[in-house]
Amino acid sequence: MPALIVIGCIILFLALVLSLRIKLTVIYKDSLVAYWKFMFFKRMIYPENEKQRGPHSMSKWRARRIKKKHQEDQEEKRRRNLQRELRKKKERQGKREKETFSDVLEVLGYLKELLSVFLKQLFKHWRVDVARFKINVATGEAATTAIAYGAVCEAVSVLLTILEPLRGFSSPKAKDIAISADYLSENTTADIKIVLSVRLWQAIHIVLATLMTYVKQLVAIKS
Repeated sequence: MPALIVIGCIILFLALVLSLRIKLTVIYKDSLVAYWKFMFFKRMIYPENEKQRGPHSMSKWRARRIKKKHQEDQEEKRRRNLQRELRKKKERQGKREKETFSDVLEVLGYLKELLSVFLKQLFKHWRVDVARFKINVATGEAATTAIAYGAVCEAVSVLLTILEPLRGFSSPKAKDIAISADYLSENTTADIKIVLSVRLWQAIHIVLATLMTYVKQLVAIKS
């Protein structure tokens, strides 16, 4: 009996984890920020956080060592480039099989099929939540601002008309969507937040469907 309880708990835990969503959040407010998150795991995509050391954070010995290593890397790079050029020259001089136009079309056909399967599964399972969509149009000139404001309003209206019928698309609430014109400011500003998400089991299904298509293509090529 205790063993069944443990197994049941494990199954429930796996089902819970598989039902959780992997989220890709894109935010634009003065600058672009993108990150993905699953449970308590979070990874910044853009901009990448890189810890940079100051110019005086290492000893002279280490600095000389790094400089020497850099010079050796440059020499090795030049040697490899020379070998690569000589190899290419020999290949051009020798007889080698060239890709024909039909081969290129065949490869493009395979890539198109893979992309089609991936996007079909993604559009089937994804969920798009537009949390905020606010644009303040400004150009510094009243006439230009009025024209730009009208163009932005029309573009957003058409975009929402196209996206709203799509499966999994969620429009922002009335308080979170606004397009305004500022005739005094010089630059246009925006506050946009979009969250794309799929459940973990859906992501696995998308990957497996794409992988199966790729395996079928390899089998077809070898046969």
